[in-house]
Amino acid sequence: MSFDTATLTWTHSEDEGGLFGYTVTLTDGAGNTKAYFAQNGNSTMTLAGLAEVTSYTVTVEAVDNNGNRSGVSTAVSFTTSADRNPPVLRSATFGEGDIVILRFNTAMDQQRAENPAYYLLSHGATVKSAALSADGMTVTLTCEGIDASRAYAVGVIGLTDCKYEKNSIGFASATLERDLYLSVDFETDDYGNTYAEGAVQGRLDKISTTRSFMDKGESGMALNAGAGMGLAGVDFTLGEGTSITMWINGKPTSGYNILLAKGPKTTGHFEFYTRDGELCLYAPDLGDFSLGTNLNSLRRGWHQLAFVWENNRITVYLNGKDVGGCTVRGKVVETTDIMSFGSMTDGSMAFGGAIDTVRIYKRALTADELTTGSKSEGGIKTQTTLITLLPGETAPLGITAVGDTVIHLTTFGDAASLKDGVLTAERAGETLVYAVSEDGAYISGVVVRVTDSATEDDTDVTTDSDADPGESQPDAATDPAPSETEPSGKTGCGSTIGLSVTLVLSLCGGWLALAKKKND
Repeated sequence: MSFDTATLTWTHSEDEGGLFGYTVTLTDGAGNTKAYFAQNGNSTMTLAGLAEVTSYTVTVEAVDNNGNRSGVSTAVSFTTSADRNPPVLRSATFGEGDIVILRFNTAMDQQRAENPAYYLLSHGATVKSAALSADGMTVTLTCEGIDASRAYAVGVIGLTDCKYEKNSIGFASATLERDLYLSVDFETDDYGNTYAEGAVQGRLDKISTTRSFMDKGESGMALNAGAGMGLAGVDFTLGEGTSITMWINGKPTSGYNILLAKGPKTTGHFEFYTRDGELCLYAPDLGDFSLGTNLNSLRRGWHQLAFVWENNRITVYLNGKDVGGCTVRGKVVETTDIMSFGSMTDGSMAFGGAIDTVRIYKRALTADELTTGSKSEGGIKTQTTLITLLPGETAPLGITAVGDTVIHLTTFGDAASLKDGVLTAERAGETLVYAVSEDGAYISGVVVRVTDSATEDDTDVTTDSDADPGESQPDAATDPAPSETEPSGKTGCGSTIGLSVTLVLSLCGGWLALAKKKND
């Protein structure tokens, strides 16, 4: 049993007319019912889509080939556990003017989501107000100090969702750029998932057997050499006034290597690939083109590769320098399909090097917007974004500078104090720690929770969503978690019904007695 599923198991029934199957009826605490059917031969069923921390009852009855039904079993009760999955920031995009739109994967707590103190912008920009949508999954920020020609990072710190445990997001950030369609950084969450941001959003799926990720990417992790990942539902069409950038490390293998492709090789498809190192573009609607540069000549290390289509020409930039291209006329047919990174959508023709920081724009980037050197050595490294302490305990903050970056730290809330990089828990509550580089280019943060209960941890602390950071927070909910083993009940035939993580039904001594009278 989990927060949204329960598995039932029972022994088979017997009947002279032949067993057709079983009807399973699920009832929640409000009396709402839902019926499921399992055909003959099945003796187990997983009920999915259940609500967390909710009590249910379930009954089973057998049906034979003539439509006769057995008696209904005694109802068995169970309660789902709490959903402790933290919320995820799925995307961040610019709206009109100084508007920034954030999208989450679940409904967020309104009190925190509409408090500007829980947001951080790079380059000195600030959040003046925040509004949560009716479904609770979209936040619209009204900002100040936004330069339309500049890329920003937006950070979210300490927001909680609306689930039973009020799970915290810790600190999460995303890139903000005008006309950015898609952003993929190949970073993983606590469950090994990586997501695309931008106008299109979603989880990337593994499409090759090679280990997907490697450490020491251009920034954080990267797509491993020989690996491939795909994103469904992409409606981007390569054409005039579009740009694609990515970072690569390593040389292609011999033969064909895919950097990026959309869909199978039919109309609407396009791919950037190498042929024995030679950089090429292929699209059935356009043709096959050499782009005038060979990646086998690259030195070891990370390099930015960019493709810009403007004025009937695709120009290739390497570390900000024009290194080739070709004239292209025509149009790729608009389709919605899988976009793959590092291989074709079937996992074939994998790239021999690593890939990181992919960006797709619906505008032509200028040479000045592209990097003029190799991988940046600046930044902020954060060991963990959520720290839980008891009063009097200490812990390292875990925020360090990368390269020559100078960091300024600010705390909000008095639950914990910070001195020389060490946190000291003072009283129950919450403190937010903001980290901003001196030049304003990098941001990070840590949520520090101080609780009186030694049994609480990062995943099950319940906080008061109506309280501001720094106010004393109540203890976690004292109601016991649902037991993995509930008391057993009895059927009308005297057989035991045992309930555990797997819900086991033993009905009428091993079978369900069907009525002898046949239906008319």
